[in-house]
Amino acid sequence: MDRSRFVVLKHTQPASQIPLARRQYLSGDDISSDSVDVHYDLMLQSEGGLLTFAVPEIPSTSHLTLPAIKLPLHRDVYLEYEGPVSGDRGTVQRVMAGAFAILEISPQTSLEGSFEKLTIEIFPSNQGDKEESLRLALERIEQDKFQLTCTN
Repeated sequence: MDRSRFVVLKHTQPASQIPLARRQYLSGDDISSDSVDVHYDLMLQSEGGLLTFAVPEIPSTSHLTLPAIKLPLHRDVYLEYEGPVSGDRGTVQRVMAGAFAILEISPQTSLEGSFEKLTIEIFPSNQGDKEESLRLALERIEQDKFQLTCTN
């Protein structure tokens, strides 16, 4: 099973920089008047860059189903980077990293292509000596909106 790298970054940025529709989808329409938005960017290494999804929580079995928004491809530098984001777009902090393997992609395409469903298994490297994995399934709801399901 071929493995590529993944990272989950905690992204704190001014709420005014995030489209209202995206904030509503990720928060379940419970938009507070906070001036700061905190979400997590799930980034998957691919040939063209990092396939990126914004999610409201760190993917885990504590949050079995999460809304996800597909974002444009990001630069590979984010696999290692922590700190301020250019253009005053907040800061990022790594909260999980490791390797992942594609279990299913349909229709059969590349990660950069348009898919309806992607199932991966992630292997976080911060689990000590034991390698616990987490299965993530991303299913398209509409356009760039997905549902992320997390299982063991």
